[in-house]
Amino acid sequence: MDTSFEDRYKKLNTAQKKAVDTIDGPVMVVAGPGSGKTELLSLRVGNILKQGTARAYNILCLTFTETAAHNMRARLESLIGPDAYRVAIYTFHGFCTDIIGRYPEYFYNAVHVQPASDLLQSELLESIFERLPHKHILGSKHPELGYSYLKEVQSKIKDIKKGGLTPARFKEILSENEEAFARLNTILAQHLPERIGKGSIEAFEAMRTELTATDTTLGYMYARSTEYALDACEKSEKTTPLSDWKTDTTGKDEAGNRVFKDYLLLPKLYALADIYAMYQEALTRAGLFDYEDMILQVVEALAQHTSLRTELEELYQYIMVDEFQDTNNVQLSLIKGITSNPVHEGKPNICVVGDDDQAVYKFQGAEISNIHNFKTFYQDVQTIVLVENYRSTQKVLDFARAIVVQGVNRLETKLDGIRKDLQAKNTQLPAGDIHVLPFSTGEEEYAYIAQEVKKLLNANVPPEEIALIAREHKQLIALLPYLDALHIPYTYMRKENVFDEKHVAELITLCRFLASVGASQFERDDLLPEILAFPFWGLSRLSIWNVAEYAKRENVSWLEAMRKSDDVQMRTLGTFLIELGIAAQTTPLEIILDTLIGTKDMPRVGESPDDDEQRDMFSLSLDTDFTSPYKEYYFGKNAFENNASSYIHFLSSLRVFMQALRDYKEGEGLRVSDVGRFVDRHIEYNIALINETPFAHNEHAVSLLTSHKAKGLEFAYVFVVSVHDTIWAGKGRRNLLSFPINLPLTTTGDDEDDFIRLFYVALTRARHTLYITHHKSPLRFLSAPTIPETSTQADPVEKPELIAEGLQVYHAPPFAHDELALLKKLVENYTLSPTHLNNFLNIIDGGPMLFLEQNLLRFPQSKTVSSVYGTAIHKALEDAHVLMRKDGKLPPLETILESFRKELKRGRLIDFEEEKQRARGEQILTGYYTLKKDAIRGEHIVELNFAKQHVVVDGAKFTGKIDKIIDDGETWIVVDLKTGKGFSEWDDPKAKDYSEIKLHNYRHQLMMYKLLVEHSRDYSTHVVSQGVLEFVEEQEGKAVTELTLIFDQNTQQELERFRKLAVKVYEKIVALDFPDTTDYPKTLDGIIQFEDDLIAGVV
Repeated sequence: MDTSFEDRYKKLNTAQKKAVDTIDGPVMVVAGPGSGKTELLSLRVGNILKQGTARAYNILCLTFTETAAHNMRARLESLIGPDAYRVAIYTFHGFCTDIIGRYPEYFYNAVHVQPASDLLQSELLESIFERLPHKHILGSKHPELGYSYLKEVQSKIKDIKKGGLTPARFKEILSENEEAFARLNTILAQHLPERIGKGSIEAFEAMRTELTATDTTLGYMYARSTEYALDACEKSEKTTPLSDWKTDTTGKDEAGNRVFKDYLLLPKLYALADIYAMYQEALTRAGLFDYEDMILQVVEALAQHTSLRTELEELYQYIMVDEFQDTNNVQLSLIKGITSNPVHEGKPNICVVGDDDQAVYKFQGAEISNIHNFKTFYQDVQTIVLVENYRSTQKVLDFARAIVVQGVNRLETKLDGIRKDLQAKNTQLPAGDIHVLPFSTGEEEYAYIAQEVKKLLNANVPPEEIALIAREHKQLIALLPYLDALHIPYTYMRKENVFDEKHVAELITLCRFLASVGASQFERDDLLPEILAFPFWGLSRLSIWNVAEYAKRENVSWLEAMRKSDDVQMRTLGTFLIELGIAAQTTPLEIILDTLIGTKDMPRVGESPDDDEQRDMFSLSLDTDFTSPYKEYYFGKNAFENNASSYIHFLSSLRVFMQALRDYKEGEGLRVSDVGRFVDRHIEYNIALINETPFAHNEHAVSLLTSHKAKGLEFAYVFVVSVHDTIWAGKGRRNLLSFPINLPLTTTGDDEDDFIRLFYVALTRARHTLYITHHKSPLRFLSAPTIPETSTQADPVEKPELIAEGLQVYHAPPFAHDELALLKKLVENYTLSPTHLNNFLNIIDGGPMLFLEQNLLRFPQSKTVSSVYGTAIHKALEDAHVLMRKDGKLPPLETILESFRKELKRGRLIDFEEEKQRARGEQILTGYYTLKKDAIRGEHIVELNFAKQHVVVDGAKFTGKIDKIIDDGETWIVVDLKTGKGFSEWDDPKAKDYSEIKLHNYRHQLMMYKLLVEHSRDYSTHVVSQGVLEFVEEQEGKAVTELTLIFDQNTQQELERFRKLAVKVYEKIVALDFPDTTDYPKTLDGIIQFEDDLIAGVV
C-alpha cells in the first residue's frame, strides 16, 4: 500500500491533505463538484490503516447508493488491495439491514417480519380508516374517490418516520406545542396589529422580543421568522413582508381570535398521531414493516439497548459519511447513535463530506439543515473547504456559480469563513463552450439535439463522453425516437409501470377470463376477442372471424364456438382454456401462471441450498395435450437473439409482476381471481408497479439521465434539455395536512433553492461543453444579470424531415442491439453462491445455459414443494436460536411449530400438499426438539449472511448464507441443515448416480462455506475446522444423522482444487462465457470431467 498511497497523497492539494491527515475528532469537508472527494475518502481510509490506529473492519463508510459504495470500494482496492473488502462500506439502509440481521434479538421481539408493499400499506391504512368514528376529522370519504385523507396520511407517516419520530414521540411534541401555544397566542393577540402599516414595525419588534423570551422551540422559530420579515421590510422599504407574514403564519379560530395557524392544525395532527400509532400496531400484528421502519428500528434499538450501542461503537472506531447534505433526520439520528459514547467527550472520529449546493434529495426526506448545523452536533469540529476543481473548465464553473449563488439558504451565507468559488485546476481540458439555445417547438429542440450528438460522434467523440440530462423521465422518452432515427447508441435506465407492459397485461387479461370460467354461469365473452388476438397463439384473423360469425349465428358463447371450430388449433385452445379455468378455481395461482406461461415442464434449479429436491414440483394435469406458447414467443432462444433488449426488459417486468403477486396477502392462498383484485387495487390507490431495467445498445453509448441519476458522474459534453420554468422549477401539489414550524418534515413543495441546486448538479456534470436547450419559457435563473454571456445561436436542423421521422418512429422498436452489452449489466456486481456454483456445474439439467436462464436472467417460476418445506424448517430452527439468545431460555415447542406453520403458509402450496408438509414438519420438529434441544444454544451464530461481507478469493466475489456456526473455542464448525434423505458416510457404496451427485454438491457447499468465513470482512480471523451436514429428518434412536467433512491435510488438495474451480466458474460467469456441455456424459463422471476442463482452461 505504501508506494501507491504516497504517490497518490503527493498529488493532493493542501486542503485535501488536511482532510486526509485529520483522522481524529469530528471533521466536516465541504466538497464542491469535481473537487476529488472520492479520492480523498479513499486516501483517508488508507491513512488510518497506515497509522495503525485501527483495522480495516473498524472503519465504517456510509453513502446513499449501491453505485457510490461500489465505486468507493473499487478505488480503495486500487489503493490498499484486498483490505478494501474488509472496510465496512454500506448504504444507510444496507447498514441497518445488516445490523438487524446480525442482532435479530434486539428487533421486532425477535419475530421474523416481512417488508410491506405499497399496496399492503394502503390496504392496512384503509382498514384503519374504516374503523374511524363517524365524522372523524380525517375520515371524510368521497363516494367514488374514497377517503380524502388516506394518501395524505400515508405520505405524512413516511415523513414522520424519516424525521426519526415514533408515534409516542410525535404525540409528545404535539402536546409540548399545545402547551406553548397558550402563551404564544396571547403574545400574538397583544402585539399583532389588525391592519399592517408603517407603524406596525415597532409592534413586530416587540412581538419578536417576547416570542424569544418564551424559551420554547416554537417561540424561537416564530421569532426568527418575524426577524426575517422585518429584515425584508427594511430592505424593500415596504411593509408588504409583514403583511405576508401575517397571512402565512396566522389565522382565526372558531371564536374569531387571531392565532397561529399551526395551532389550528393541532386537532388534525393529533388524529394523525393516533392513526400513525394504529398503523404501527397493525404492521406488527401482520408481521410486517415498511421501508422507512428499517433505520428507525435501529435508531430505537441503539437508544434502548446499551449493549448493542456499545458493541457497534467499539467496532466502528472511524466513521465517514459521504453526501452528508442528503441525510434526513432519522439518518442523522443513526449517526449520532453510534458516535454518542461519553468517552469521546463530544469529539468522536467522524468525518462527513458533502456540499449543500448539491442537496437534491429533499423528495426522499433529506434535511439540508444537517450540514448547516453539523458544527453544533460535536465539539471542536474541523471545517475544510475544497475549492480546487479537477473536472471542469473555469467557464463552466463560473456559469454554474452564477446560477447557484441565486440561492439563499447556503453555507456561504450561514457560516463565516466559508467561500466556495471553485477554481479550475485541470489544464488539459479543451476550451469548450456554453450554448443556451431557444427553439420554437419540442420537435425542433429534440431534432437539433440528435443532430448535434450525431455530429460529435462523427467527429470521433466517444459516445460515453456525451450525456443528455433531463429533469424527468418523460423528457428523455421524448428524445428516444430522434436518437433512434439517426442510429445513435444510447444507454438508459428504463422506469415503467409493469401493468402497462403488453406481455404482462396479456397475462392479467387471461387471469380475469379464467376466473370467470366455472365461477359463474357466464364466462367473460367480452375478453375473448382480445385474448385470441394475442400474438403468441399464432391464430389467423380469418380463424378468429369464423369464431365470431359462428357465435353470432348459433347464439352461443365464443368459448363454445371455439370448441366447435374447424381449426384444430382454435379448438384445442378452447378446450385448454375451459380445463384450465375449471382447475383455476381450486389450484394455487402460481401453478396456473406456470401453465399459462408454458413453464410447467421446465427443469427446476434452486436459488438456495434448501432446494435439494428439484423434481417434486406439483404439476397440473389437464386432459388437453397443450403447452402454452407464451414463453417460447417472448422468451425463446430466437427472441433473445432477435432483440436482447426487449427480452431482458420483458423478463424483468414479468419477474417484478410475479414477485409482487407472491408478496400479496402473504400467508393466504391466492387463486386466479385474486389477480384482477390485485391489479384493480393498485389502480384504485394510484400505485404503480415500477420496473427499472438497464437499456444499452452497446458498451459505447450516449448516456440518458435524470439530474438526480447524473449526480456523481461527469462527461465532456452535456446537453441539459427542456430547461423550462414549468419543468425545472414547477411547484408541487398542495398539502391537505401540514406540520408545525418546529417539525419541518414535509418533503413535497420544493423551494427556489431546491430548484437551483438540481439545475446546478446538471450543469456541473460537464467538463468543458454545455448545451442548455428549451422550447418554452426558459428557467428564470438563466435571466439573472450575473449570468455570463453564452452562445445563443443554434445551427439549423440540416434534415427537416427528421422531425417527421422522429414522430413516425415513436412507437417503433429500436434497431438491433448488442446482446453482450445488456448481459454485462447483469453481472456488474455479481457474486457467486454455492447454489449458483452447483447449478452452473450441473450438466445433467442443463448446466451453464440453464444457469443463464434461471439464475442470471431469473425466469420466474413457482417454488418447489421441497424449497417451501425446507425454508419453513430452517425458519423454525432459526427462530428457536434467536429466541434462545433473546430470552436466555429455550422457547416452547409450540412456538417453534407455529413459526414453521406460518412460514409454510407463505409458500402457498396446494391445499392437500400444505397439509401433508405441515404434518411432516411438525413430526420432524417435535422429534428434533426432543433430541437436540440441548444443542440449541444462544451463543451459536445462525443464518449468517455474507452478502455484505465482500468475500473475495483470487479476484472472485463469493456470497452465501450459513445455517449455523459453532465456536468450539479454537476454531469454527459450520453446520448446514438438510431436509430430505440423509447420508451417514461420504462414500456410500449403495448410493446411486443421483445421490452421488448430491454428495458431490454437498462437499462443494461446505468447502465454499469455509472460504466465505476465512475471506470475509468481519470473521476472517476464524479458522473453519469442520463442515457438518445435519439431516433433520433422519432421526434414528437418540440421534440426528450427521455427516462431517474435516478440513485437514487429507482434504487440503481437494479444497485447493475446489478453490480453483469456484474462481474459474466465477470468471466464466462475469465474462458471459457459458460453455456448451452437450458432449459430456450426464453422470457424476461427466460433471467431474467438466470441472477438470474448467480448471485446466480447455472449455
